[in-house]
Amino acid sequence: MNVNAVKHQAKLLEWKERVATCRSSGLSVKRWCQENGCSPKTYYHWEREVLGKVREIERPESRPVLTELVVAKALPEHHAANTSFVPAAVIRFGQMELELSNTVSAELLSHLKGLMQLAE
Repeated sequence: MNVNAVKHQAKLLEWKERVATCRSSGLSVKRWCQENGCSPKTYYHWEREVLGKVREIERPESRPVLTELVVAKALPEHHAANTSFVPAAVIRFGQMELELSNTVSAELLSHLKGLMQLAE
């Protein structure tokens, strides 16, 4: 996944929350946008993106998308390469399994949560 795709994914996650907030606010889109500093044109653009992703996931013929997660920080130097890994948590999603250590960063957990929410 290239940098632009990662940025787009982050924006998609941000706007997923914003669309949900707008829809549950009871305000018109125009009013909500005024109060939240964005234009209705921008709102509707991202609403289409978010809803398009939901429709894509809901299609029975859609397949899971595998992506590489890039870990920004290296392991601490005192971490021996030959140490056997014992996961603190295991997340299973379909046939995918993700093992996490108890030292995983909050930032990485947040990104994983966002990706899983998109796949819901």
